[in-house]
Amino acid sequence: MSASTSAVAGQNDGFLGGFRTWTFNDGATVNLRARPNQGYVFSQWGGNASGTSATTTIVMDGNKAATAIFAPAPTPTPTHYSLTISVTLLGGASGSVSPGPGTHSRVAGTSVTITTTAFDSNIRWGGACSHRGARSSCTLTMNGHRSVSVTFSPRIGFQEEEEDAASTTTVTATATATATPPP
Repeated sequence: MSASTSAVAGQNDGFLGGFRTWTFNDGATVNLRARPNQGYVFSQWGGNASGTSATTTIVMDGNKAATAIFAPAPTPTPTHYSLTISVTLLGGASGSVSPGPGTHSRVAGTSVTITTTAFDSNIRWGGACSHRGARSSCTLTMNGHRSVSVTFSPRIGFQEEEEDAASTTTVTATATATATPPP
């Protein structure tokens, strides 16, 4: 009695001992195991083998053929986190934030840069950056949804000089998370 094996659904996407034929005694139980190559998953058995488990057995009571069917592995959906930015202008202060105020979706693991431009105003951070006070930068690790607030207030005793007309502050946020495929 002989058994032959093959793999389908693209070339070189899995391994079933190669494309081969073996000889077995009548009544022998043959254990088969399909091993997908990287980027593929085992789908099901065909021919004289059946089921969706990567291992199966066939009983040799005649010539048999077994086919392992492989499929491309699903691409996991990346995790997204929201970064909410709010701006408050006090007492005639002026300033802007880029990206602008609102909720922004970011892929986990990416860097986010928030830039503020203040004209004759002080800057105060809040929310996820509140520990930074009036400093000019804040680095975040995005391990969940985050909110950042920026308050611009008038400078007391401000004397306009060309070189003091604008100041720029940069905040860098880094997102990290584990991507999981949808159910």
